[in-house]
Amino acid sequence: MTKLKTIAERLRNNWRDPLIRRHVGLLFLGKAIGLGIVLTLMTKWFLPATLGAQNAPAAAPDPIATINAINTAWTLVAAFLVFGMQVGFVMLEAGFARSRESVNILVEGIADTCICGVTFWLWGFAFMFEPGNGFIGTTGFASVIWLLLRGDLPDPGQAALLEAALVAGVDHGPHAPSIAVARMAATCGVGLNNAVASGVNVLGDSNGGAGQQCVELLDDVVARQVGGADLAAAVDATIAAWRARGVWYLPGFGHRFHPHDPRRDPLLSLVDDAVSDGTVAGSHVRAARAVEAALNRGRSTPVPMNIDGATAVIYAELGFPAPLARGLFVLSRSVGILAHAWEETQQGRRNKGPMPPTILPTYLG
Repeated sequence: MTKLKTIAERLRNNWRDPLIRRHVGLLFLGKAIGLGIVLTLMTKWFLPATLGAQNAPAAAPDPIATINAINTAWTLVAAFLVFGMQVGFVMLEAGFARSRESVNILVEGIADTCICGVTFWLWGFAFMFEPGNGFIGTTGFASVIWLLLRGDLPDPGQAALLEAALVAGVDHGPHAPSIAVARMAATCGVGLNNAVASGVNVLGDSNGGAGQQCVELLDDVVARQVGGADLAAAVDATIAAWRARGVWYLPGFGHRFHPHDPRRDPLLSLVDDAVSDGTVAGSHVRAARAVEAALNRGRSTPVPMNIDGATAVIYAELGFPAPLARGLFVLSRSVGILAHAWEETQQGRRNKGPMPPTILPTYLG
């Protein structure tokens, strides 16, 4: 009780000081100015749109709206508490500073109130009450991949071209090494994540790296053109340089089963459309067709551009560096690996090996 009387007496004595009364008055005035600025901005830009929506037909009660109303009420209560807390902070800071610094501290209190209020109106409200994060439900997966790798969102033509390449690389049948490894791993009780990781880990230079290597090949052709060579000469020089390094099977060209890869034409057709509407430049697709023509010159057995070559054209035309061509292929193929691993787990087999069950080993000991 004695402490309360002491505090009350101290407050009365301080209040009799005209300088303290002046500082406290300026503090509350500053808070009122900041709040007034915020309310003015909200009234001018936010409330007209809200009031215009009141003429809409009545809708069924929305539980989300109720939750938002409760959140809004709590936010206002918390804001009022913070305003009161700011007064305490200013008085505390002013008490620790020299009297000549008190005005600066009061101005700081006004400034941070204005800045924080406007900042909440511009950004904080959206984070608290708007659905999603701005991309969920509004932005496709391919566009988000582009955003994370490039730092900006693609235009619709670029996103469609990237998505086509990703879809084309999803699956390659159970005979592909990555798929076979994932299916065998799935029967060993390691879980889907480890089965998928096992398949992804065998996507190396010989199985999965052709896209990256083909982008490097096409970049070489385009670089020679930039250096002044015509397309035919640039292609011949590039092929010769790669074969001088011991690369006889050029990445992105040739197929064990298809004399004409059925995925080539649909993908290149999309690239041609993108070139015609200005989405991509077209230098890499021209280089790829020229390399294909050079490889088939004088041959009776065709050497077709394969899926790795067609997707490499897309990644190169979209401006992705060669290593990302492999990364994007791995991202795409992991979907197919997941599907195969899941299918294998549903069949109930255990410890599946690379040899069919009909082929039994012969004991020679």
